[in-house]
Amino acid sequence: MAAGSALIRLCAVTALLGAAACNFDRAADVTASSGFSAGAIRTPFDAVPPRDKRDIDGSAGKLGYVFTYFWPAVYESPEDCPDGPTPGIRDFTLASLSPADRVRYGKVENASGLTDIAVLDGNIDLYNRSHGVADKGKVPGLLQELLTARAKADRHCEEPEAFADRFPLEMRTVKGKHAYGMNLDGNKSPARTCQAEQFTTPDGRTKGVDNQFYRLIGCIAGYRRDSKWGAQAFEDYHHGARKDGQMTIVMEITGIDDSRNDDEVQVGLYSSMDPTLYDADGGGIANSSYTITENRWYRNMLRGKIVDGVLHTQPAEIHLEFAWATMRTEYLFRDARLELPLKPEPGKNVSQGLLGGYYDLLAIWSTYFGTSANAEQLGNYSCPAVWKKIKELADGFRDPKTGACTALSSAFKIEMKPAFIIHSKREGEARTPLEASKGNPRSGDGS
Repeated sequence: MAAGSALIRLCAVTALLGAAACNFDRAADVTASSGFSAGAIRTPFDAVPPRDKRDIDGSAGKLGYVFTYFWPAVYESPEDCPDGPTPGIRDFTLASLSPADRVRYGKVENASGLTDIAVLDGNIDLYNRSHGVADKGKVPGLLQELLTARAKADRHCEEPEAFADRFPLEMRTVKGKHAYGMNLDGNKSPARTCQAEQFTTPDGRTKGVDNQFYRLIGCIAGYRRDSKWGAQAFEDYHHGARKDGQMTIVMEITGIDDSRNDDEVQVGLYSSMDPTLYDADGGGIANSSYTITENRWYRNMLRGKIVDGVLHTQPAEIHLEFAWATMRTEYLFRDARLELPLKPEPGKNVSQGLLGGYYDLLAIWSTYFGTSANAEQLGNYSCPAVWKKIKELADGFRDPKTGACTALSSAFKIEMKPAFIIHSKREGEARTPLEASKGNPRSGDGS
């Protein structure tokens, strides 16, 4: 049995102790998957059936996988952002400093204290006086605690429209012609979509690619690997969440007659409470065991086919759990489909493919932007500017009442390893964190 199934989950332990580090409306899920019960403590070995190697090679009519990588497919080239990355907190702060300080704090080694709140509110001098700081050069190292508190008080990421007149609204988006992704609307622009400029894949094979989410985030420093500031920051944080078992995704394909070509298969796409397992070099571990969530909301059943060893699923709505630190929300993709080679390409040890679909606007805001001004500082953007732009770029699922689109076309890169998928005998209720936050971010009027 794999180590992943034998671990007693830390989240379950903290739940039993009454700690606040876990999502306690999922306490039953955690308790069951870790082997705890109300009457006795037992090991997970008691509940796991013997594994059969046929579950890995497809000869039993099914295949299981764990997603070891799941992140927006961001194409990076010189053509993407010809005017540079989108201006954010760091840029606003630097612009307010003296020429000498601008040079000093423009260096990477001196960047840790640059924030936006005090500068945008014009309060650096106030901070200096109240803390007895005569040298402005000392401010960045002292501001962190104050500015974090001010960010929470101002709530400008939770109520972006209420702060639009106080924060710069400039945001640069991708201007390049190439992106990863799929042609989601068939170039037909049906009534439920909004017009948007399309891309071509970098290899030139697919034209009419819909990926407005990439257009939105592609020039934000924290979402790129080639950034001078905060490169790959968000990707690294979310990768860590998979290792902690906060957002593990697994897939099981059943009804397989031929793993190379089969015109009809069933695909289960599930969240799991088990940590995604990696080796010492950071590579995903194959043939480990994962138990699917008991929350029916995150059990997605799709229809698909296998063509020349590549899985293609039909468009469907997909919900998957999204968690990062203490935040819990969800991925919500509409008209989503998978294109996944079931075996690695020659010379690679991991299968790579894509999920493409229309990413719900509210889900985007709750997962990436609307919950933390700290993330705004790390990624170097302005929440009010992002909110303004996200509504402009939305290209899917037009609201018949308002005429506005409510989702952004998107593509997520997937890497996956073979895995054994365990189905819990229990099935809980369907629960979603988004049910408590319907509608747009608040405008500051309490609505």
